[in-house]
Amino acid sequence: MKNKMLFKAISTLLAASIVSMSSFAVFAENTTTDEQSNSEYSQTPLDDNPEIPSTVSVNISANYFKNENNTYNIVFSSLDVLDNLKNFNFKVTLTDAELTVPTFGSDLKTGSYSVEAVGSNSATFKNGSSETLLSGKIVLCSINTSVLPTTENVAFTDFTAVDKDGNTVTFAPTLTVKEGPVVPELSEKEQTAYDAIVALPSVSSLSFYEDGILISVDSLKENVANTVDLYDNLSTAEKANVGEVLTYNMKSTEILTTLPPVVDAMCNVYDVLDLSMKLKDVDDNDIVNHKFIIDVYESIKDNISTENLPNPSNVYTEYEAALSLFTSSAAKIADKLSAMDYSDKIENVAKQTEVAKPSTKDKYYNEYLECLLTYANDLYADMEENCTDRYKEYMLQELNTKIDSIKALQNNISSLPTFEVGDIIRARNYTITVTRKSVADTASKINVYVYNENDLKNPIDTSEQTYKASSLKFNITLTASKTKYPSNKNIVINLTYTLDGVTYNLGSQTVFCNKEMANPSSSVSSPAPSGTDSANEPTNPSGTVFPEIEDDDDVKKPVAPEQKELFNDISNYTWASEAIEGLYYAGIINGMEEGVFNPAGSVTREQFCKMVVQLFNVLDYESVSAFNDVDTNAWYAPYISSAIKSGYVQGQSTEYFGVGESIMRQDMATILYRALGSQGKATVLSFNDNDKIADYAKDAIAEFVGLGIINGYEDGTFNPRGTATRAEAAKVIWGVYQIINK
Repeated sequence: MKNKMLFKAISTLLAASIVSMSSFAVFAENTTTDEQSNSEYSQTPLDDNPEIPSTVSVNISANYFKNENNTYNIVFSSLDVLDNLKNFNFKVTLTDAELTVPTFGSDLKTGSYSVEAVGSNSATFKNGSSETLLSGKIVLCSINTSVLPTTENVAFTDFTAVDKDGNTVTFAPTLTVKEGPVVPELSEKEQTAYDAIVALPSVSSLSFYEDGILISVDSLKENVANTVDLYDNLSTAEKANVGEVLTYNMKSTEILTTLPPVVDAMCNVYDVLDLSMKLKDVDDNDIVNHKFIIDVYESIKDNISTENLPNPSNVYTEYEAALSLFTSSAAKIADKLSAMDYSDKIENVAKQTEVAKPSTKDKYYNEYLECLLTYANDLYADMEENCTDRYKEYMLQELNTKIDSIKALQNNISSLPTFEVGDIIRARNYTITVTRKSVADTASKINVYVYNENDLKNPIDTSEQTYKASSLKFNITLTASKTKYPSNKNIVINLTYTLDGVTYNLGSQTVFCNKEMANPSSSVSSPAPSGTDSANEPTNPSGTVFPEIEDDDDVKKPVAPEQKELFNDISNYTWASEAIEGLYYAGIINGMEEGVFNPAGSVTREQFCKMVVQLFNVLDYESVSAFNDVDTNAWYAPYISSAIKSGYVQGQSTEYFGVGESIMRQDMATILYRALGSQGKATVLSFNDNDKIADYAKDAIAEFVGLGIINGYEDGTFNPRGTATRAEAAKVIWGVYQIINK
């Protein structure tokens, strides 16, 4: 049954690839039935007997997909294998309906081709003068319409083609109109490989930049390599299935061959673009103070290979622009240096050193210092031989001081201290241990900055300590104040190290703040001031941390001390009250405001992502999602990206996640099922509306019904597309919580 989740995913990708204006909800209902199988189309090519009959029968499929704007995209393709044909011509007609966006299948966009509208309800497709012979089950065309396609209102006529001998073949089409694609069902392994392949970017879309910011290509390289591995690990038969689905969607495995060398080439030249970004916005008057960047470029450029970097392409153009920037910057620097006297050049050494100092985390920081030292030493040798200034010795002494300063930076960067702090803060006081590789000549300074993980700009705690020159190890003790530190949340600890006037960033560490000191005896009086599960508020704003106990069933359940009633609006929801209160104390859900849970309220897709991410503890602030409707600065962004990265959820299309939309009951079950995995408890579903449950959700619902976690309504229905309430969401999540905490 897992294979059935394929159908809507394919329909989304297919429509997105054919009609750029179309997008499909991953969780929309799909009515493709189990009766649809490969037996519906012939595996035997049409008779290629040179005595071509006047009319050849052929089965044509019109597969339609519902768009978000309640229109339909119809894709026409051959169910029979066509053999060695070219110059396809045919006509599509919609009775009493208007068709829009008529588009040839990509394989037919060869030679001369055109689409001629005939009125508003039909279009004639003409593909001629092509030398390319096509074979197989060919995607012929697609159209859009606002009317539900049926066998009665869709017609495919006037279908002709030319065979390899130049004979015109006239076809008598038999049309089948169905919702969803007609492709082989893929196994979970095949589906994983397929999804990875179609998610790869095209070579033409590659760029080093995103919104003008240089992005790392390492993750792209890793993604491509992983996708290649997924495909290579398929058997021949599995590759054939994946290939057929790719072909149907007008894609192919060719990208697995063409993309890797291009990505490798991007990695080869990446450092050039990285260095160029440091010159991009430098004012011409200040460019001479960045000479060390030019010098580093000169030292690495001979090892940079542009082999396999496609020309023309976006990435090649971007690389050429970087080279041009280096050339123009080097010329400006040479002109300015030629106009300087020795005194100015000595001052320039100092200014370059100051410009380089903040770059301690740059890949080429050591090279920056080496180039600065080389430049300063060359200047010293030049002055010794050629300087005739009366203050020559004084200037040499001053330059020598600058050289010693650069050497000190080199020594410091090679011996920066490291720091350690436990993964969890369990008590009121906690310790950060800083360890230096060797003693220093002078005392240094350690600055500690503690941030709430969802706000890395405003520290919640700071500390400044002096690191004695003679000390190798240094302990810093901080107090986890209950008024500043969040309970049951991650904090980020960042350290800087200042030595000889230069500040070095020692990095950051994420720590879970589970403070036993946080007023454990107080009652919960303010569940969430502005809170819904979507509010950017602490999970437990009262600061109370409740211990976990094990009941007779060995299931860990968070409990609270005796207190007043937590929520005053769940008395009529006895079936969900334990779940609501248990999940609140576990830090997985919040109230709407003090004493109010709003059990009948709906749950949005982003809110449910947050619940599931917190339930399975997979929050990853480094993950990024690229949906148009996801504000990267919003509270929900890391939860959506973490849920997607973990494979729990998908967007409604390649561009939109569906922020603000209420989650359906069948989608709620599907997301949790993906996160939990099969427990082997699936049962046969017997709801009155079984036929309304989408194929992708049936396995999940069957599993949770078998586990006793989810059920239907008194009228015997499940209502799969109904909105999940906050009480229902809590009940289901609580059931999963008990399973994973056994």
